[in-house]
Amino acid sequence: MDERISVRLDCMLKEEIKNIDNSPKTLRNFGITIGGVMLLIGLWGMYSSGGWGIWLAGGGALLIAFAFIASAFLKPLNLIWMTLAIIMGWFMTRFILGALYYLVLTPIGLFLRISGKDLLHAKANPAAATYWKKREYAIKQPSDYEKQF
Repeated sequence: MDERISVRLDCMLKEEIKNIDNSPKTLRNFGITIGGVMLLIGLWGMYSSGGWGIWLAGGGALLIAFAFIASAFLKPLNLIWMTLAIIMGWFMTRFILGALYYLVLTPIGLFLRISGKDLLHAKANPAAATYWKKREYAIKQPSDYEKQF
């Protein structure tokens, strides 16, 4: 990879991480959401097996309590969580776009090439004087402009 591109990507990720929103409302929403999910999974774990669910439910209840009482204590957890989400999003975007290209577009292109299709009319024709396509112009009536949509 070109060094300039690597430096630019590094700066973009650092800038995005630096601009993570840590307002009290965001921290409260973070605590309620993550704590609620942990609490639900913990309660399900307590119901089904008993052992491990109590710790997860307790952690979820603690996060919810901090969200309502002192959301500022959730700032380091939110920063870690969002940093991991930004980094994972950066990798997943490239993975999904790469998979889309190689699993969808490449087979379509290979099929069209094997079948001899030229949808863009991009093949060179040395005998052609020009590659311009003559366009047929229809004569417009004033009524054509009245209801365009």
